[in-house]
Amino acid sequence: MSERGVACRRRTGEDMISLLPDHLLCQILSDVPTKTAVVTSVLSTRWRTIWLSTPVLDLHTDDFPNFTAFASFISWFLDFSKGSSCLHKLKLDLVSKRPIQEIFIESSWDLAFVRGYLDPYYLITDWINKAVTRKVQHLDISYPWIVEMMPLSIYTCETLVSLKLQNVPLADSQYVSLPLLNTMHLVENIYASDALLENLVSSCPVLEDLTVVRKGDTVYNFEVLRVRSQSLKSLVVVLSGREWWYKACRVAVIDAPGLNYLSLKDNKFTSYVISSLSSSAKVDIDVSFDVERSGQTTLIDSSKRSALRSFFSMLSSVRDMTISLTTLECICLYLKHEPLPQFPYLIRLHAVLSNSDLGNLPNILESCPNLKSLVLELNNFRKEELLIFSSSAPECLRLSLECVEIRTPIRGAVAEIELVKYFLENSAVLKKIKMRLRRGIMNNESNICMQLLRLRRCSPCEVVVEELEDTFQGLDFYSELMNDLVSEWLKTMSERRVTCRRTREDRISLLPDHLLCQILSDVPTKTAVVTSVLSTRWRTIWISTPVLDLHTHDFPNFYAFASFISRFLDFSKGSSCLHKLKLDLRFGRPIQDISSELRNLEFVSRRYLDPSYLITQWINNAVKVQHLDILFLHPRIVDMMPLSIYTCVTLVSLKLCNVSLADTENISLPRLKIMHLVDNVYANDAFLEKLISSCPVLEDLTVVRHGETDYNLEVLRVHSKSLKSLVVDLDGNSFKYSDEDTGKAVVIDAPRLTYLSLEDYQSTSFVINKLGLSAKVNVNVSFDMDFDTEVIDSSKRSVVGTFITMLSTVRDMTLSGTTLQVISLYLKHEPLPQFPYLIRFHAVFYNSDLGKLPNILESCPNLKSLVLELEEFKVNEVLVLSSSSIPECLRSSLECVEIRTPIRGAVPEIELVNYFLENSAVLKKLKMCLSRGRMNEESNILMELLRLRRCSPSCEVVVDLEELKETCHSMMRYYNFL
Repeated sequence: MSERGVACRRRTGEDMISLLPDHLLCQILSDVPTKTAVVTSVLSTRWRTIWLSTPVLDLHTDDFPNFTAFASFISWFLDFSKGSSCLHKLKLDLVSKRPIQEIFIESSWDLAFVRGYLDPYYLITDWINKAVTRKVQHLDISYPWIVEMMPLSIYTCETLVSLKLQNVPLADSQYVSLPLLNTMHLVENIYASDALLENLVSSCPVLEDLTVVRKGDTVYNFEVLRVRSQSLKSLVVVLSGREWWYKACRVAVIDAPGLNYLSLKDNKFTSYVISSLSSSAKVDIDVSFDVERSGQTTLIDSSKRSALRSFFSMLSSVRDMTISLTTLECICLYLKHEPLPQFPYLIRLHAVLSNSDLGNLPNILESCPNLKSLVLELNNFRKEELLIFSSSAPECLRLSLECVEIRTPIRGAVAEIELVKYFLENSAVLKKIKMRLRRGIMNNESNICMQLLRLRRCSPCEVVVEELEDTFQGLDFYSELMNDLVSEWLKTMSERRVTCRRTREDRISLLPDHLLCQILSDVPTKTAVVTSVLSTRWRTIWISTPVLDLHTHDFPNFYAFASFISRFLDFSKGSSCLHKLKLDLRFGRPIQDISSELRNLEFVSRRYLDPSYLITQWINNAVKVQHLDILFLHPRIVDMMPLSIYTCVTLVSLKLCNVSLADTENISLPRLKIMHLVDNVYANDAFLEKLISSCPVLEDLTVVRHGETDYNLEVLRVHSKSLKSLVVDLDGNSFKYSDEDTGKAVVIDAPRLTYLSLEDYQSTSFVINKLGLSAKVNVNVSFDMDFDTEVIDSSKRSVVGTFITMLSTVRDMTLSGTTLQVISLYLKHEPLPQFPYLIRFHAVFYNSDLGKLPNILESCPNLKSLVLELEEFKVNEVLVLSSSSIPECLRSSLECVEIRTPIRGAVPEIELVNYFLENSAVLKKLKMCLSRGRMNEESNILMELLRLRRCSPSCEVVVDLEELKETCHSMMRYYNFL
């Protein structure tokens, strides 16, 4: 409120809250403690007395320096506000760290207005009487000592709605009438008799919430606790104490037919009578029945067995029950004599079990034939501790149990695995089993947790494993946790000390020169040069590195760039070889300006003013180079590639961009493995074919032509016995083609190819020979197709059919939206060839073509994984999936479907998901992405998606939230430019 007020004043320059009428300001101050309300009196003249009109007095003795100040304030407030109609709430927390005698002395000497009454108890009684006279609605008194101070007037307060008393005595009274009391909390009080409490409860005709707490470290204990109420909805009873204060027989009698929640925590009573408990009631039981639970006890006598049997029979109609560790220990002893009574209506059970009692879990579940949800909390198992269950599965596991949650963190013990295995192997209708893994255990037990997830499942259930933070739930893990934390802290401090010692000394400078050169070889030359300022030793080490990796942007002009390279090559002539030469030559100025700069270079002959000549010389000087990477971006492609690169026997990697390659008869690159050719000019098609085939160990080839240059390949031929990866990107603009450019084609003969990426909007024909079974292909081709027409001629159909047949042996295929447009047109004439080996299919669909998806899937009979990317649907757009029959892969093989385009709630998106869920018989996972901006708007639709009927019972529907980026992916991801 303070921050909002400041913000309000900053925006408007006005105190808006002070404009409210007095009765609203009093209402606001009624919701804060009186101490806070009093503080507002300093805000302004108007606020000075408003707090006195609030109908609430909420005070704590800690708010005052002593009891005298506390008592004076209360008496003064009650006298001052006599004229007000009522006091809605009186809350006094009389907690003091000082002895009662000190307070007595303060009261006797300092309180002038109560000279005749030296007992502070009288003051408190007087305040309560005045509050009752003022029609108090909420009375809350907490006192640290048991004292005689409760006036009889509270028993007949007709306005009282909430009564909360702690540590006070309640005298007997013949007449009790609290017609409006709705909430009553009685904590550690003294009652004149058992009959008083019974009378007090039954005299509240609208009482709904009752709490009775007695911890037993006072003199008095209940003999018989009777709670009779027709209106009561929530009852909490906490009765615990020391054994030597017990008496022979203690009984609790509860008669509340409207009860919705019952919590019993009791180690005093030996007998319970619970009448007319509602079937919708939720019970939380922590009772001991005075049963000896030592390790030597194996039997319980007949009277206590009878009490246990009677108690659980009274609870047999409940639907939700929580049972504590103590109560379950009694039940396990009981089970040694006879089975439990049945709980036919029990839907949810929350049980806290010790390791020794966990073997009785099947016997307990036998009494819950319709149980749907089970929550377990366990002790910490020892690593090799065993768990043995009975052979037969309880009826609820076979018919009804849908959700199991193990809240105790999994630590990898054998017994934990056996427990999870028991539920997975025997629960026929289980939908989810949820476990927790403590953060410190994740790495140590990851293999065991993966084993848990891989266990055989009787039902198509979802296994959820959550990783806990540093704090976690459990029973007896606290000692071990502290040991883990201390050990981790000591380890961290040790590592920090080692790190500190290391930072005091320059260890890297102790390495020999050849290792320092190797390190500098992995960074750009600009970075390597910077190390020369570190020390005298580092001054010349960078010159010995066998790498020259430079960018023209690293220099103020081309003159400085050329000078540096020429001097470096001259200086390093004595070295054995230059392993890598990488030059990024991006000029933003005309070539004439660069030539004028070169006139200032003293070491360049005046007749060599063309930068292409310099670059050619640098490449010639790079004798025995292994990696050559030249990027030359300029408005015109220049002749600069020397013929020497065609016969470099040491060359392993060659990457050229925007350069001209002259024809030559002699090409031999015996060690070349990687060749990337981007937007270069080739003498002719035959030259490029010869260049590729002259590399006997070539494994990685990329050919890119973007058509913005003057020359386009007519026919690209790739013949290589060693090639493993081929990327072809031929994306040209049709208006650049000449009249003769009518038969562009791509011919590929590479039998060892494992990856082929083909993006081509130029070629009309494709020939792919001997494509391997293990090949992965990424296809984005258009066949120069006119997409405005509804039909395609027979010649183009033949080309498309032949091309698709060439790909029929692949196992992994990605098709672009453009290629799928071609296929959709093709399907209007004839079906697709079969892809019998295709396992994974990644498709980018335009919405207009998505209806053909079933026809495409008909050609993939063994498909296991399908990834879809779509356009954004319009809200009212309709999707009609064409095929009347279900594709074979949906009936027998499809296991995973992923829709990567963010779901936005359109009807076609729901129809698409529904198609897969209703027709995929063996589907294991359907994964979707939810657009972040639509989470709240479309949550209902997404819930509908999750609730759709599933043909496969083992299908898991996963919905991820899209990150802050605009989309997960886009269709342009398939244009992968180097």
